[in-house]
Amino acid sequence: MGKSVTSTVFIYFDEVLHITGKLDRTGFGELPGISYQDKRVSSTCNSRPTGPKTAELSCMVFIDSKPATTLVMETKRNR
Repeated sequence: MGKSVTSTVFIYFDEVLHITGKLDRTGFGELPGISYQDKRVSSTCNSRPTGPKTAELSCMVFIDSKPATTLVMETKRNR
């Protein structure tokens, strides 16, 4: 069995870290966050492999249970 590849997710609003968590390379997860302007914050993220050392990470951010934005980025293993 090989090592599991993880991505650490950091989501900032107004230069303040509000959401952080880890996902594996083929994972799906809900990441809780700290409040933003007295509203509950969370994110649902998933990743899918796009190559031997890369994956696409997609996170939908929710504020008070309403979709606020979707972030999509390409990640690359740094080892």
